[in-house]
Amino acid sequence: MIIHNESDEDLTLADLPTPIWGYWETPPPSTLKAKSNSHLCKLFDSSGPAGSEGSFTYKTAAGSTFTASFACPYHGSNNGSLTGEYEGRQEFDISWTGWTPDHGTKQDGIPVDGHPCNYDFYIKDKSK
Repeated sequence: MIIHNESDEDLTLADLPTPIWGYWETPPPSTLKAKSNSHLCKLFDSSGPAGSEGSFTYKTAAGSTFTASFACPYHGSNNGSLTGEYEGRQEFDISWTGWTPDHGTKQDGIPVDGHPCNYDFYIKDKSK
């Protein structure tokens, strides 16, 4: 997955829970500078039939937070979300896409099946 910080705010990793399924080979960076992208973050399946499922939260200096959750299960449907809670006068546009090598991409959605599932999360300043 790639995290796109298209905002004017530096983001700090506020929470990186142990994945429900799988393990981080390349976790999200501790700081994501304004107008930058993360490296390719990788949450891999553990051996066995579980697949992968995890989340992370970034925050701004003013306290706004962005939480991404995602899953690529061995059985069941791929899923994901990106939510934001804003402090003070901060406002952002957030969106995400998910895609698999054998299925098409959907904006703010995800292919129901296919493996591996790849995610792009976008955080940008609110359009004025």
